[in-house]
Amino acid sequence: MVVVMKKSLAIKILLTVILFLFFTPVSLSQFNDYTAKLGIQGNIILPDTEFDKDLRPSNASYKFSGSGRAFVRFEFFTEVVETEIGAGFGRLAGVDPDNNNWWTYIIPLDVRFILSPFEMDVWNPYIYGGAGAMYFNNDTQPSVVSPNPVEQKAWTGIFPVGGGFEIGLSDAIALDLNGGYTFTLSDDLNGYNNKDVEGVSGNNDGYYYAGLG
Repeated sequence: MVVVMKKSLAIKILLTVILFLFFTPVSLSQFNDYTAKLGIQGNIILPDTEFDKDLRPSNASYKFSGSGRAFVRFEFFTEVVETEIGAGFGRLAGVDPDNNNWWTYIIPLDVRFILSPFEMDVWNPYIYGGAGAMYFNNDTQPSVVSPNPVEQKAWTGIFPVGGGFEIGLSDAIALDLNGGYTFTLSDDLNGYNNKDVEGVSGNNDGYYYAGLG
């Protein structure tokens, strides 16, 4: 009976929060009428490399990957299109085919163009695309030998795409939830490069992410 009561209370609290978000009269000015927005984000990252697809071990253990990001956002000639400049620091981590750890530190710098065409009082959905550069350092290399030479430390181009939404908390504060994928121009992020190897569908590395800020 105690467990049921706890679940019932949790459901009531969740419904109350949802109703509050829908019906609280938050001003639209915090979304589409401002000089600049400053923010920080925390991201959970899911690497997208050879070790997460064709060369993924059957008993792969999960390794946490995450990053932090700071940004400034301002309107780009119109309220519908915004420009965001951001910089972050994080770590990609995983296991190689022998189930040994590898990880790479990353410092992404990017510019994003954000499209938010809907006029909503509490929710502000948006999509974005951008480009930038990222420094990476494969600090702990995999135990398997790469078929191609690998750059352990280098800069590469990046192209983040995704979407999300803001939730107005007050006239000056909004909660931002977003997710997306970052394409890169490198196949060296995990210390293994099989690009252009015959019989192998080698692709550049990238990563998925989900953020809260």
